[in-house]
Amino acid sequence: NLTPTQTTFPNDNDVLGGAFAGSNGSNYRIMVLFGASDITDADVGILSTSTGVIDKIFEPGFNRFDDEWTFGRSYEGANFRNAFASTREVFYFSYGPNNTYARMDRNLFGEWDVHEYGIIFQPELLYESRNCVSAMTAWGNTAVGIGSGVMGDVGFFEWSDFGNWEELPVPSGMDNGSLHELVVDRTAAGTSSTAISSTTTCGSSARLSRGLAGSF
Repeated sequence: NLTPTQTTFPNDNDVLGGAFAGSNGSNYRIMVLFGASDITDADVGILSTSTGVIDKIFEPGFNRFDDEWTFGRSYEGANFRNAFASTREVFYFSYGPNNTYARMDRNLFGEWDVHEYGIIFQPELLYESRNCVSAMTAWGNTAVGIGSGVMGDVGFFEWSDFGNWEELPVPSGMDNGSLHELVVDRTAAGTSSTAISSTTTCGSSARLSRGLAGSF
């Protein structure tokens, strides 16, 4: 089990939040928001558990990481297996460099790639947007992620596809929901299924997953 007190954070960086994901308690990565006095101004980086050094990955644009409607649903991690059966981690963000959803995943070479789901320019859309993300590790060590807002929009819904990332269709009747939350369960036949719940408020739901994941 991960014990947060075992990790020594750098004294010259203010860590304001983050998430961790991995296959087990000895093989995981920690994403942090750091380097600012306010979480809406923080950078996104990866914290080394061995050295305590934070590598900056990107700087979010406009964001609502402190929004009371979506607090705690702005970033989440999961793990998956790539085409070479190696374990990799992925982190989703409600706001990335282009002011909208982003995915940050570790590639074949162990480096971090950032994928953006479009870009928002219009000021009125920026200030009206309230986005959430949900990510899970499903059975078979595949990662599933979804991003949606309070107005019923779905920004993305995808699975890892061994690192190739394939878009998934939103189930009928769920395309007009809001603040979707992924729930991974196992059927009696031994196969896996992924369900989506949607709410009008940003609450928690019970989740069953493989691997190690969490946020702080």
